[in-house]
Amino acid sequence: MELRLLQAAILKSLEEKLCSNDFAKFGLEYSLRGNQAIFAVDRYYVIAVKKENGRFYLRAKTVGMKLESDWFLVLDEDRLVQRITKLLINYMMKDRDVRN
Repeated sequence: MELRLLQAAILKSLEEKLCSNDFAKFGLEYSLRGNQAIFAVDRYYVIAVKKENGRFYLRAKTVGMKLESDWFLVLDEDRLVQRITKLLINYMMKDRDVRN
């Protein structure tokens, strides 16, 4: 699977779970940069996925708090989509609860 297809699968999964494709209202930004797909929530929580040698790696980072994980190898692409969807939704909902 290409990064662009992986990103599309994650966005589709998010859309199904959130019943919306208006990700801006949740503070989600996403992009492709070189060999990485980047998902950022309000520029504070960032998930990066990179593809090297045909394998996907995942890393999460909380900006400003110096919390950064190492790159983790993910063997199952479907689980990768589910995991990222869950991480993003949990963070976006937590962030909305704090703001309200």
